[in-house]
Amino acid sequence: MKLRSISIILLFVAATQAFALGLPTTSIVKKQLPLDGVPNVELKTQTNSEYLPDRIVVKLMSDASASPSKMAFGISSIDAVLSHIALSSVERMFSAAKSPAKQDDVDLTKLYVVKFTSPEDPFALAQQIAALPEVQYAEPWFIYKTNFIPNDPSYSLFYK
Repeated sequence: MKLRSISIILLFVAATQAFALGLPTTSIVKKQLPLDGVPNVELKTQTNSEYLPDRIVVKLMSDASASPSKMAFGISSIDAVLSHIALSSVERMFSAAKSPAKQDDVDLTKLYVVKFTSPEDPFALAQQIAALPEVQYAEPWFIYKTNFIPNDPSYSLFYK
């Protein structure tokens, strides 16, 4: 408890000094990740997953508004990070998606795919972009393999 009080006081002092010096301040926003609260989940890492080497998936925060072009998000902080790589495209993941009807629905209009040709590590790039306040999360485009074969006797007739 004492450590927590000291941390809060230090954060307050730092914010007060930044404000007094005219430095830019940002509000701390807790980012809700898709698997938060799901028990017994093993998060994907570079060593325990397969992923495409040339793209990442980015989900923007609900209050962020992008005006993407073929080669940019239209959000200066994200575009600044992407300016250091050989960008191929920025596209909405679900181009026909509409804004959610209910507040608790997933907003598919905020999901984007960033493709690049430079030899960047998708995990490192995703981590850089995820740290930005306009981004809810960013991750490599993971490859999911099925480990189930249907017991349909005609299954082999469909996939030759």
